[in-house]
Amino acid sequence: MQGAHASRLIRERRVNAVIFDLDGTLVEYGIDYDEGKRRSLRRLADVVPATVGFDLGGLVGLNSRGILRMIRSELGMRYESIARRIMFEEYEKVEMAAAARIDMREGVRELLEELRDRGYKILVVTNNSRRPVRILLKRYPSLEELVDVIFTRDELPEIKPDPIGISVAASVAGTSPKRTIVVGDTPSDILAARGAGALAVGVLGGASGEKELLEAGAHVIVRCTYELRSLLP
Repeated sequence: MQGAHASRLIRERRVNAVIFDLDGTLVEYGIDYDEGKRRSLRRLADVVPATVGFDLGGLVGLNSRGILRMIRSELGMRYESIARRIMFEEYEKVEMAAAARIDMREGVRELLEELRDRGYKILVVTNNSRRPVRILLKRYPSLEELVDVIFTRDELPEIKPDPIGISVAASVAGTSPKRTIVVGDTPSDILAARGAGALAVGVLGGASGEKELLEAGAHVIVRCTYELRSLLP
């Protein structure tokens, strides 16, 4: 969808809220989830008995949701619960390391200020845990000042691409997903937006490229987060 078409759709839907992803969207992307996954699988190897004959090496190419689904399918809910706890503990470590060094993306503060001035509700739904988000908010207090609500995985029953976080955020903003724009840099953000019925804006310069974002169903692509302002009435 071209920018002019997207702008028309935004007006027709009477959009009044914008939900942002965090890493790769409002701040630069720098999380080493591959290292988090490697650490997780090493710890799982000490937990899963060799007697069950389950090959953890076959999980290397999967994302976190894929790993958890496979473990639940092969080993049951008990081991899925253990794996979830281990993975989120290891992911939190790499998220916190990134939060201590990454910068806010160019033009983000100006964009958020403009959105607030124009009456939009501003929310964040991130797959990060709350602890690294606190680090970012301490480093960039303007994020906390300009964003109405931030949801992390600690407050939501499922992470993106599940749409529940988008639906919850829209409800808290006093609106519906249909009147909401979701802005993110990964297919998970786009799939969550589409699943909830929101408009999905893919932003470049983060974790994923244009092809991946379009294949996930992005309504429109912007080159940087600040470019969003050109779409909004």
